[in-house]
Amino acid sequence: MKKVFLFLLPILFLSTCLVHAQVPASQDTIVVNGGIDNIGSLENAINGDTTAGAVRINPNRVYKLKKNTVYFVQSPILFGGVNDTSSTLNIIGETGGNLPIILENPKDGGNAFRDIIAGNFTIKNVYWPARALTNSSSDLFVIQRKNRRLIMENVVTEFGGNNLFTFDNGGAKIYLKGCYFRDMNWFQNSWNSCIVTNNGADTVWVENCTVTNTGLGFFLLNTVKFMYFNHNTMVNATKYGITRDQYEEAYFTNNIFVNMNWEGECSGTYYTQDFDHLPKGVTDIDTISADLWQPEQGFVPDENDVKFITSNNIHYTDTALDQYYNGDFTPGYDYPVSNRNWAPWAGDTTVFRIWNIPPKFLSKKTIDLAAAYPNIVIDQATISDGIDPQMHTTGTRSQAVLEAMVRYSQNNYGELPDGVTFSPDDITLVAFGDYDPSTIPGIKTENGQGFTKISDFTEDFSYDANITSTIDGKKLGALTWWSGGLDGWDSQAEFQKVKDYYSKLTSVEKADNTLPSAYSLSQNYPNPFNPTTVISFSVPKAGNVLLKVYNSLGQEVATLVNEYKDAANYKVNFDASRLSSGVYFYTLKVNNFTESKKMMLIK
Repeated sequence: MKKVFLFLLPILFLSTCLVHAQVPASQDTIVVNGGIDNIGSLENAINGDTTAGAVRINPNRVYKLKKNTVYFVQSPILFGGVNDTSSTLNIIGETGGNLPIILENPKDGGNAFRDIIAGNFTIKNVYWPARALTNSSSDLFVIQRKNRRLIMENVVTEFGGNNLFTFDNGGAKIYLKGCYFRDMNWFQNSWNSCIVTNNGADTVWVENCTVTNTGLGFFLLNTVKFMYFNHNTMVNATKYGITRDQYEEAYFTNNIFVNMNWEGECSGTYYTQDFDHLPKGVTDIDTISADLWQPEQGFVPDENDVKFITSNNIHYTDTALDQYYNGDFTPGYDYPVSNRNWAPWAGDTTVFRIWNIPPKFLSKKTIDLAAAYPNIVIDQATISDGIDPQMHTTGTRSQAVLEAMVRYSQNNYGELPDGVTFSPDDITLVAFGDYDPSTIPGIKTENGQGFTKISDFTEDFSYDANITSTIDGKKLGALTWWSGGLDGWDSQAEFQKVKDYYSKLTSVEKADNTLPSAYSLSQNYPNPFNPTTVISFSVPKAGNVLLKVYNSLGQEVATLVNEYKDAANYKVNFDASRLSSGVYFYTLKVNNFTESKKMMLIK
């Protein structure tokens, strides 16, 4: 499907056909015809499939889309009426060829529209760009009413700018699996471009998804009862990617985060972005204090029941961005600056410092909560700040891309030099795709005939670093980028591995609550070991704790701890399954204390 053909669509408009006319209520599946001869067939099939009282004829009907087919949507899907309380909209693409393609081509060349879903929503196996062919955008879907469910599997969307899914009430159950949210930021408002935004959720389950060039990403307003974020890849977020961080039970495991919050925060939002006025990390638990919970769900969890784990995650910021962070683009300053006075009470000066760039993987408040509550676990197998995964497609890629990212940040903060602008050409430089909704990606091209799988795209988020998960033995990040990465994948079985790992950690993470009187580093146990051992240490005074492992040549092989920690006794699990037999050394550095010990790995 070529670009020039898409621009001729308004001229080629033909009358639409209602494909399901006289379809029996008992029929479970409607096959919707697409192509240029059936413009509007998808929304007409869905919107017209009701009784006179706007109740769904078959509440669980599946609208099946054909592989290797383009569907042109010219008006919004309006699913579910005031008397319709139990319907589920099911849009399922046929597999075995190129994914069905859904393109929004607003009638008469108008602006993009919102699809309103007053019911549960399941969508699988489609490519559906969020931006219309008229180059306008809106929220792609608004999910209405409380306690609605979204299931999204093997769906690719790109060209965001607004929100993909907005839940206008609480109690949402959100399941996103094997999806690619590509180039979600239109680079006009970094506090936008969300995958989902909601007013309280029962469940948010995200696995094997990739998100690039987002703003807020997952903007989880108010309390989330259950959060599961496993094997996902996030690259280039102007903000944090996951925002608000209030959970009763949460698991953040096996993920890769590259260039999170790369533009930073000006002084006003730096001090006001969270309820307790403290800077946040990439993955956090914001609070478990009853007076700070946002009880949208109608409950406030007991603080002793809150469960949280972060483990086996990579957080890396491209070193090319150091030029921006060090003030190389802001003459006279050793840091980037802003003229945007978004919080007048924060200071009197006209120039505000940009802070929290790059952010820590975990904030101090999360570390403090983990020290205080045994069910909040920061697993020391977490590979956090500074480990380069050596992605085949990197974050900034070139000096030209870096400078485009800087121009965006300076434009957002009112600091562009005279005569310099942030242009559509800059957007194309930062993007992984072409930012053109009138072209269809193909295999390793941006202007093709479609694709069968996510790894067909021009970018490649697999990596060369020798890093695998200590939880499941798999590569980190979205496994959709690895050949055969999802073969035999069982969501419930993989979740059980995470739960079992969490249960193991809660029994050994902290030795006791007695404050130590001196620094110490204990001999690992067992020693010799194969392949895991436990290292204990004591910190009598809070400070940044660095615990590393070296081989007999003095080469670093693992960073077990690189975090600010309060005074306490700690135990760290070290998994050496990827290392060869031999002698290794581990070194603890905290404040002015340094000590090393030897251990033996025998396989």
